[in-house]
Amino acid sequence: FGATRGRLYMKHPEVFKYAGDQDDKTWLHENAHMPATGGKAYLLLVQDIQELSETDEYNGGLLMNEIIGFKVPDWMLKKMKAQMQASRTD
Repeated sequence: FGATRGRLYMKHPEVFKYAGDQDDKTWLHENAHMPATGGKAYLLLVQDIQELSETDEYNGGLLMNEIIGFKVPDWMLKKMKAQMQASRTD
């Protein structure tokens, strides 16, 4: 799954990808979502991954039981929403 995870957002630009900043990475580490030595932190929406897993391209290829969603704090959610707004194409 690790190799696939890196390709998902590259192969599917329509999938929202949030690139976390240092504050986000600190929170992710403090809440056991990434190691302290982690590099870049890209957050994807579980719903997007679920939808991809149901397509013919990934059917059976993604271990959805390994996908664990979590809630982010309001301050991070605000940054994510701002990025979503900035990247809208409609």
